[in-house]
Amino acid sequence: MPVAYWKDAPIPKNLDAAIIELGTNDVRFRTSSARFAREYRTLTGRIRAANPKVQVLCLSIWSHPRRSSLENVINAQIRAVCPGTYIDITRLRDLSHIRSYDGFHPSDLGYRLIARAIQSKLKTN
Repeated sequence: MPVAYWKDAPIPKNLDAAIIELGTNDVRFRTSSARFAREYRTLTGRIRAANPKVQVLCLSIWSHPRRSSLENVINAQIRAVCPGTYIDITRLRDLSHIRSYDGFHPSDLGYRLIARAIQSKLKTN
């Protein structure tokens, strides 16, 4: 779903970490970068308001092997707007062996590699 889908979603409280992986469908639906940034900022602001001490981890989009110029723009917006740590998973996109049978979504190995990238940035208290 595009980020707009989540703008009014209930936000859980008492989170230690919030991992946000949005933007892929915004590229697919050609959401303008200004709208994306505004909606992403609203969502992350709501997460912070409900969880002032939360560690926010913002993942880059999971991109299609046939890249779009909008991907770089949306990733730049995520990096700029993220009120926490930006995690770039675009380096994984060229590894065809980590994509599922549909050629787009991550396979089990792909998800493990994404989880490893997230885990390397999580704070442990």
